[in-house]
Amino acid sequence: MGQAACCKDDACEPLILQHNGPETSIAMPIPRVDCHVIKGAHLPNFPQIDSIYVVCQNNGKLVDILHVILEGHGGGEWSGMSVFGNAHLTWDGTKFQKQGGHIIWLRQHNGEFRGGDSFKMVEISEYWRRIQDGTLADALDVGSSVGHSQLLASQRALDNVRNPYSCVAEGTPLFNALANGSLRLVRGKFLEDLWEKRQPWPLRQEMPKHALWDAEQACSHWRTYGPCFFFALSYGWLHPVKNDPDMWYLERVVRILREYRSCAWAFFVWFRKHGLVDPLATGPPEDIGYFIDFCSIPQQDQERGIVRSAEEHSLFIVGLGVMKFLYGHFATTVTRITDMPASEPREYRMRGWTSFEETISNAKPEYEYRVFTFGDMFKPGANALRDFAFFKTSLEAQTPPRLPEQFEAELQRRRDALPKCSTITLFRNHSDEALVVNQYREAWAHLRLSRSLIYRRVGWGCADIMQLASVIPEFQNLTKLVITGSDISGEGMLGLLRSVPAQLLELTITDSGAEDAVADLSAELQRLKQLQMLDLSFCKWGDDGIEALVDHMPGNIRHLELAGGSFTDRGGVALAALLHELDLQKLCIPQNPVGPRTVDALEGALPGSAIQVLMVGSGSLSHADQQRLRKAWADSLKPDSGLQIIGV
Repeated sequence: MGQAACCKDDACEPLILQHNGPETSIAMPIPRVDCHVIKGAHLPNFPQIDSIYVVCQNNGKLVDILHVILEGHGGGEWSGMSVFGNAHLTWDGTKFQKQGGHIIWLRQHNGEFRGGDSFKMVEISEYWRRIQDGTLADALDVGSSVGHSQLLASQRALDNVRNPYSCVAEGTPLFNALANGSLRLVRGKFLEDLWEKRQPWPLRQEMPKHALWDAEQACSHWRTYGPCFFFALSYGWLHPVKNDPDMWYLERVVRILREYRSCAWAFFVWFRKHGLVDPLATGPPEDIGYFIDFCSIPQQDQERGIVRSAEEHSLFIVGLGVMKFLYGHFATTVTRITDMPASEPREYRMRGWTSFEETISNAKPEYEYRVFTFGDMFKPGANALRDFAFFKTSLEAQTPPRLPEQFEAELQRRRDALPKCSTITLFRNHSDEALVVNQYREAWAHLRLSRSLIYRRVGWGCADIMQLASVIPEFQNLTKLVITGSDISGEGMLGLLRSVPAQLLELTITDSGAEDAVADLSAELQRLKQLQMLDLSFCKWGDDGIEALVDHMPGNIRHLELAGGSFTDRGGVALAALLHELDLQKLCIPQNPVGPRTVDALEGALPGSAIQVLMVGSGSLSHADQQRLRKAWADSLKPDSGLQIIGV
């Protein structure tokens, strides 16, 4: 998907795509209908518009947002849009209309159509106006058939189309730089070959052709494999011209590559599950593409007479301009090597550029498995960890995101911490400081639009959480917050809950250690009236804490998880009552020593409830209690697979 294009003539009317008659879902399977792609010859001449978006839905679930490009002034091709049955578009001078049949979005892969999805058409005039003026609102009237959840899904997908930090498509700065050769990605296998020969990596102008990914291949692979393919290295140069003459970094990069290759399938499956890999891809890429600035953008070595030409200088400037995307993009994997040889006095955090790379990669809204930090404990020849365990140890170096002014203050703090009696400076080129400050400010303007913040296994404490709480008000579109593996205490939890916006839909905070503040936390939860999913597992709430949470549970909760909450039957009975007090559809309470009283309460609550998934257990239920629960579940006509008694 490309970025939204605005009307070239500010006075022209917004393009409106409408349908005649009531919306209907497609009734005929795709293989049994005829299909053709609408070509430019079928379109009217509409020179003011060069790009539109169509919101596509299927039974209330967003399928895709179709990016339609009208090339030139004669219409052009509607890329990826097909009509089935007797559908056709007409133009009445002010708007397009669809008549009859159905319009289908077919996914493209390397220029070929691969499968498709059917959808209902929804009027998009309001979407188009907001694309034009650059705003998105929380409320949108697109007809009574569009519900709140549909709207949020549509807005989330539209955000991804518009946001250059989450979109992998033509028209976005990083994709364009890759496509036009301003930056080139190094083949992982080439780096491994260099290490086998004990040869330092060469600068960009001296890279052999086979060492670099072809621009077209690199773009195609990034589209298909996302962060499984596109890697970016953050490191500090060890020589002002030769970069890494003793292969300190090369040895470490090769060890990282080999371990990643050994568990590439695990990462591939995980990223595909989370929508970051093309669902049509059948396996991980044959190799990765690595951005290493010395090898990827033109350099200079005046001692050897290598000076950037005017063209190379232009490529270099473009490369510098997309640094914020390289390290902050949703679909790149950043490897930070913060360790340096003992002989190097200018450490990773004594440098301005690496400080920028570290801070912007920390600001990735969904960080998991896309930023790895290898510090002084990483010894490439001695590290005994292998495969996935090798990477798990490098996940806990993330710090919470910083506001632009906080980033500037951190740069000053690092400058003040430099040795006083030395020539070490934060930036060797002093003009670079303004560049990175501006880049971070520009990046933050986009990153803060994210609707989800996910921080798994980051190992934060109360101070880190309070830093996160200080920036969360910037994320005004936030609907999902996930923090796991962090002992944040009651103070941190309370600060966090007070900072999140009232429209939050999903909240996961596990292992929090916040049981000491359960009364205040419970009261604060009531402010989140739209909350639908709540997971507060692995905190020792106890029976008193569970009862307090139940008394203040937001009324829209549909999915509740309280595994490992250290409560007994008193807490279990209180939770069972929620099956009728709320429209609860999923309740997960394993690893709690509940017993027959909880089963009694569930037996009475199951009939007529909306519950579809129930997880209990931990070995505290007798065989008779388990059988009673199974019978009550079956008698209530619940899904067979919905009841899970863990530990049986």
